[in-house]
Amino acid sequence: YYANARDYRIQIALYVSLRSATNQEMLVLDHHAARICVSTYR
Repeated sequence: YYANARDYRIQIALYVSLRSATNQEMLVLDHHAARICVSTYR
């Protein structure tokens, strides 16, 4: 079960990194995506 524990810790690390990135980077990405959608469908 070492592989499972290792994968579990990797998933936790990815989840924490995504949660930390959600505050700033995801807002920026959503803003750019919204601008792209507006410019595309305008």
